Amino acid sequence: MTKGEPTVTAIPPRPGGHTEDEVLAIAAAAESDSEHPLAKAIVAAARRRGLTAPASSDFTSSPAVG
Repeated sequence: MTKGEPTVTAIPPRPGGHTEDEVLAIAAAAESDSEHPLAKAIVAAARRRGLTAPASSDFTSSPAVG
């Protein structure tokens, strides 16, 4: 069975000793203003973990550009 919506299932380790929570919080900050389903999945995963994403700026969206 599937739910029909993306979800974060794993967070690959990053060089430099960053924890999964740090990586997820940064990714959520980058995706927080996006309407893309994958971006929403990242933000939702951060919220489920109780993470606060750092503030982002200069976000632009280009729907249907690829």
